[in-house]
Amino acid sequence: MAQVRYCHNCGEKMEDSDDRFCSNCGISLDEEPVAGDLPVMASVLPSTGKKLFPKWLLAVAVLVIFCATASLGWWYLAGHGDGAGSLKAGEQPVAKTGPVASSDEALARLQELPEIKRWQSEIKSVQFEVMEETERFVIRVFEVVKDGGSGHTAVLGWFAVDKKSGKAFSIDNEILAGGQRLTDPKVYLPKPNMKYTVFQQFADGDQGTMGFVTAKVSNVAIVSEVEIVRNPGEEQLGFVQHYLIRKDGIYSVYDTNVEQAVVWLKNDLYEGMQWEQYGIKSKVVRIGVPCDLGFLILQDCLVVEEHNTSVDVHYEHYYAAGHGLVLTKDLRSGKIRYIVRSITSMESKQAEEMVRRYSPNRELLKNDPNNR
Repeated sequence: MAQVRYCHNCGEKMEDSDDRFCSNCGISLDEEPVAGDLPVMASVLPSTGKKLFPKWLLAVAVLVIFCATASLGWWYLAGHGDGAGSLKAGEQPVAKTGPVASSDEALARLQELPEIKRWQSEIKSVQFEVMEETERFVIRVFEVVKDGGSGHTAVLGWFAVDKKSGKAFSIDNEILAGGQRLTDPKVYLPKPNMKYTVFQQFADGDQGTMGFVTAKVSNVAIVSEVEIVRNPGEEQLGFVQHYLIRKDGIYSVYDTNVEQAVVWLKNDLYEGMQWEQYGIKSKVVRIGVPCDLGFLILQDCLVVEEHNTSVDVHYEHYYAAGHGLVLTKDLRSGKIRYIVRSITSMESKQAEEMVRRYSPNRELLKNDPNNR
């Protein structure tokens, strides 16, 4: 049986078994193995007249694919894909759902909002300030505006990220002019040097009109107020209440018993927040609502329900920014138990003299951040 020879370089079939060189590629055939010694695939390989795919070109293709994949991954982690946010080397992308435990996680969650993405793409100087509260992170978004001098900041918006759900949302409706937050209890403290006329009706049926004067008379109390009571034919009386800042909120202390501080409002207020002290349960039900006093409508009020379990009394208190308590409703009877009827300002000297007259123990107040 005649031997059939193939070029071991290009696979070309040799018509003449005596050829010493391949008629297709010209390589020497002296060292060529016979067909019976060739691998199976080589013995049936049809002649195409073309060289096989160069190995070096395959290597280049693999390298190009690898580089493209690596670049795409870097582009995503750098914050261009799906709002993942900037990540440092070794960090993992933050999950888009579920709790957040740090300011970095809260910021990354906020940056997923379309509004934030748009600001970051349109405004190159967007910056963030993250503040932690008890149940959430509050984030101020602002830009630095250059005005020829040192420049100034312009607030773009206020946002919050809930720690439990991880949800990011706007809280612009909680912010007063000047950046004060309606979740801060200090917002609701009465300002010094103010005079209020108040109508009050007690549960036992007694009622009457009294006056309140506020002033700054102590280095410990942020502000103090005196309740002026004058019954017909009796000497005018005054009862002073001091407001103190403690680690978890604002506390009130009566000048007649400076050792006992009771919760006035807690820090980091939010709707649904609850606390209890001395059998009185309190719950924040609304923030940033108007309060109609008849002669004046006050905006940005805080509403707190109070349930005194010992006497089964259920009240709804309205606190106004800069004025303190302005209205109390009895949720059982529907009656108004306390309402401000007039608000006027006073000279600081006159207001301070009035409050000092009825607060002989003001110097005994303790600046104790541990609430003792």
